[in-house]
Amino acid sequence: MAKLIVLAVAFTVLVAIASARKTVVVTTTIDDDDPSSQKQQQYCSPKLRQKSFDQCQMYLDQQADEKQDQDLIRQQCCSELQKVDDQQCQCVAVKQVLKDFLQSQQQKRVEQGEGLFGFQQIERFKQKAQNLPNQCIIQKSQQECKIGTISTTTIITEDPYNHPSIISTRGGSEQM
Repeated sequence: MAKLIVLAVAFTVLVAIASARKTVVVTTTIDDDDPSSQKQQQYCSPKLRQKSFDQCQMYLDQQADEKQDQDLIRQQCCSELQKVDDQQCQCVAVKQVLKDFLQSQQQKRVEQGEGLFGFQQIERFKQKAQNLPNQCIIQKSQQECKIGTISTTTIITEDPYNHPSIISTRGGSEQM
């Protein structure tokens, strides 16, 4: 009888562990108040779906102490951006790269228990992305590629009843 009780308790614990799953959903948005920017986004999104910007995401992820590698990856990123035929879509591509990068990095950080990026980290990534058009010489001036407010919402479900915990951060609240 005691063996049966131990077996039943062990089975109950296994069922509880199996049913307690963790779900993480991260959503990152870049809010541009400029109506023309929103129209560009609508116009360019279909054109950018077929493009790959892996090197640009790697460039955003590079640390400052890796100067030689950073220059090479930046050049490769510039090549990716220059493949965007329509010049007005190049800025939209930079914003998309930043959005996708932040979203994937926030997802990884939460899943690994590291927490979200802080305001300063998001601002640093934003500045690095915003400078890409000038570094790649794909836009006439930096003024033409402003990145608006960046918002990240993270929903984490860790209990068996799927009651979500919502974490929200805002970065880059000023237009530069």
